[in-house]
Amino acid sequence: MRLMAFMRLMEMGCTVEGAGEIGRVLDFKHDRSYLVLQVFDRDLVKGNAAADLDDLDPAWAKLFSERGDAPRHMSHWCKGDEVARYVTGMGVIGAFVLDLDEIERDAEWLLKRAERMGSR
Repeated sequence: MRLMAFMRLMEMGCTVEGAGEIGRVLDFKHDRSYLVLQVFDRDLVKGNAAADLDDLDPAWAKLFSERGDAPRHMSHWCKGDEVARYVTGMGVIGAFVLDLDEIERDAEWLLKRAERMGSR
């Protein structure tokens, strides 16, 4: 299911970095739920510096102080009535939303098809 979700995110134009966030999603099997991948504008959402800016090359320190180092993407597993709260908010400039129930049905269909083909 994670591979199928990854492929769908890539088809939707998501970056590899963003699609890699699906590894954090757990416990969605057999439950109507959605994967929401938020995309943040780093100019608006600043995180805590991972390094002491005084120890960095001045060009890098300038970049981190201006743009911040907050995550560019964050994934969430949620129910349908919670989707709206993840597609808006401070610094959110976009979101990818996947119906995990649909992906689960497709994955189970492919597995059954593979089993039938393997038993020939």
